[in-house]
Amino acid sequence: MYILANEALLFYANRYVDHYYSITSESRNRANTLRIKNAYMLGFIEGLEMKLEEQRNQLQQEYGLVVLMPVVVEERYKKIESGFTGNANPFQLPNIDSINESLAYKRGLEDGETIDYTQSTIHDEIVI
Repeated sequence: MYILANEALLFYANRYVDHYYSITSESRNRANTLRIKNAYMLGFIEGLEMKLEEQRNQLQQEYGLVVLMPVVVEERYKKIESGFTGNANPFQLPNIDSINESLAYKRGLEDGETIDYTQSTIHDEIVI
């Protein structure tokens, strides 16, 4: 599922950027492309996270589902965690300061919430 989510994220972000330039008169440049793409991807990830959380809550209510971490995963994480220094810089969300970036973020959020992540391949079900 994670590989599909990553591939979908890249596929839809690139498609959104192509669509963005096809409907605007802006010249395509690296800085603008990165801003639009990053805003879209941030929205998409948050939308996907909201959808997964909604599904988890629904399953928990219906079946009393409790998500448990496998012991092997916990042990492996503890091993990795022992190498952490504690000096990491906190993650900072990028500023979305232009209207175009806000629109890209909003579109990404909507697309992330509507993608069918139960599929094994990416389909063109999200319409631009």
